[in-house]
Amino acid sequence: MRKLKPVLAGEPWQVAGNPKNLGELQGPASTAPFEGQEVVDHHIWRDAGGTWRCWACIRGTAVGRIFYSWESASLTTPDWKETGVAMRRSRECGESLNDRGRSHTGRVACSPGVTAERKEWLQSPFVVREGDTYFLFYGGGDADPCGALYASSICLATSEDGFRFTRHRDVCGNSRIFVGPGEARDPCVVKHEGTWYLYYSGAETGTIAPNKFYVRTSRDLFHWSSSREVHWGGSAGSAPYECECPYVTYKEGYFYLFRTKNYATGSTYVYRSADPFDFGIGNDDCLVCSIDVAAPEIITEGREEYISSCKEMSKGIVLHRLRWESD
Repeated sequence: MRKLKPVLAGEPWQVAGNPKNLGELQGPASTAPFEGQEVVDHHIWRDAGGTWRCWACIRGTAVGRIFYSWESASLTTPDWKETGVAMRRSRECGESLNDRGRSHTGRVACSPGVTAERKEWLQSPFVVREGDTYFLFYGGGDADPCGALYASSICLATSEDGFRFTRHRDVCGNSRIFVGPGEARDPCVVKHEGTWYLYYSGAETGTIAPNKFYVRTSRDLFHWSSSREVHWGGSAGSAPYECECPYVTYKEGYFYLFRTKNYATGSTYVYRSADPFDFGIGNDDCLVCSIDVAAPEIITEGREEYISSCKEMSKGIVLHRLRWESD
């Protein structure tokens, strides 16, 4: 076992921009953080043919939050090719049933120019491969059509080629694999010693604070355990949306949890623990450092590691080279 800390290496390069050709879906230009159309949570993976894929949540479009996609033959090539809208919410599959129609009662107000009755809600794509199947996990928005319960869902789609996905459907026809607690979103899925761990952001039912990170476990990626609280609070704060975008990786005997506190300032805190179920509950016992990225994901190619960021949400996604130093 060796204690490490992540360090950004060199200058970043942009791989995905804020789409400008969405037609009737185009949202207002972003003139300040958290206003207008922005690129936020995202995921980068390699498909079965070797092409690198990037899907991102575009928020503030004319209809709310959608997934948009890019592709490239190389991770280090800037300005990847746009491949268009990748996915929108499906009410038929139980996604975004209330369309985020409330504000300040546990729901986020609509972005400028977006009416409540039209606000679709898909969040945070995350892809893993098991055998010949790709599994796409994502936040599916409100799970209650009446909005009576402040609870949202984590959903699943699958693919054989890594870029054309079909929604998983349960016995009721829904794409969800579980609901809550509260606003369940931002999934990160990692396999360790034969068990899958799904980390995500949520909040106790009926509240928006404190945001917390939870984990569920699985052996088959379809059936998941009950939720277990793994981290929140500490010096990173306990206010609404200060515990977002969990990303977990395992290196040399320790699990590392990346936690985004603030997109616009690139405030991401990193925690280290030998226990995948405990990264500090209301304390900084596991805190290692902070790193200047937002909603990061680590991508590995051979012996090289890269880390993504959408700190400048109005512009899009960049990649940095990443190295690990002894701590």
